[in-house]
Amino acid sequence: MDYLAGSIDSIVYYSPDNGYTVCRFSLEGGEAITVVGNFPPLSPGEMLKISGKWEINPRFGKQFHVDNYIPVLPSSVKGVEKFLSSGMISGIGPVLAKRIIQRFGERTMDVLSNEPERLCEIEGIAEKKLREVKRSWVEHEDIRELIIFLQEHNVSSALAAKLYKQYGKRAFHIIKTNPYQACHDIWGIGFKTADSMALKLGMDPGSSERIKAYIHYLLEKCSENGHVFAKKSELLKTCCKDLGIGEQGFLTAMASLKMKKLVITEKLDQDSAVYLPFFHEAEEEVASSLYDLVSFPSKRPLFDVEKAVRQVETKSHIDFTYEQKRAIKDSLFKKILVITGGPGTGKTTIVRAIVSIFKMWDKKIILAAPTGRAAKRLSESTGREAKTIHRTLE
Repeated sequence: MDYLAGSIDSIVYYSPDNGYTVCRFSLEGGEAITVVGNFPPLSPGEMLKISGKWEINPRFGKQFHVDNYIPVLPSSVKGVEKFLSSGMISGIGPVLAKRIIQRFGERTMDVLSNEPERLCEIEGIAEKKLREVKRSWVEHEDIRELIIFLQEHNVSSALAAKLYKQYGKRAFHIIKTNPYQACHDIWGIGFKTADSMALKLGMDPGSSERIKAYIHYLLEKCSENGHVFAKKSELLKTCCKDLGIGEQGFLTAMASLKMKKLVITEKLDQDSAVYLPFFHEAEEEVASSLYDLVSFPSKRPLFDVEKAVRQVETKSHIDFTYEQKRAIKDSLFKKILVITGGPGTGKTTIVRAIVSIFKMWDKKIILAAPTGRAAKRLSESTGREAKTIHRTLE
């Protein structure tokens, strides 16, 4: 592996599909070479450190094939001062950082890298602190340029550290091509954080990557509210409103997500249901399990069901409605039963009756509810122990 540093002279070829680039590159010594590799869009004048290997192309001759690269910062005084003040370099805090910048200005990076002994010219830095600073500066060699680059765009050093930990030397490439990738790869980085970083770095507000990330974000918010899918029409409306995009931009982004299997869609009347893959798979598994359950034969009551219902009515001093009787009877013949209705429609009364009849049938009864509060209410209304679903499954 060879390492070179220099600047972009001109872009000979660039493919927007995969980032494949051919460019003329001037080395620090002045020699011009041909460089090839996958890059985000580059501009003449940009300075890079590149690593890779020399190869001979039968048609174009000797060229340098790049495996990794990092931008060489035209380190602004502001960015360097923010980095030194961040606490990443042991022994240097905001006060010393300011003194160093005032003393060396735009040469600060060069001094720290090549003439660190000159730091002793700064009030507050003696031999012991100099050794501490030199050691820490070397330890952070790989990450410091990323941090300075991001801090020049007002992105925190903590976020830079997360990016470097996840992507290593590919971090520059990721944040310049698709900062939203961090939403999927790094716990604790959501759409809002990635979007703020992307816009600060100059990402097009109407870019497909931004739209795709926002669709994913909206689907996650839906799941937090208890939904397994969102309607495509609602996603379209929200994206157009919040991102200021047109319908075609949304449709292009959605098509890309579907092609990469990052979302799954199903026909829903005149609309489409859009799922994150995990929830689509979960829904299918639940549906399959429910089907297996209802398909399995169950024991039928051997007693007179009508008589049992009348006994409960007499004991409870209640005359059940037709719908209530139907629900109670169905519970004795069906493995799965959904009873729904608004407040005061008799759901609790039905549950009490079902519990009474199953008790008469000498069946084991387990009562469970989604929350602790609901479980307490269920227990109070039936006079039997009720647990949360989570505790029931322990």
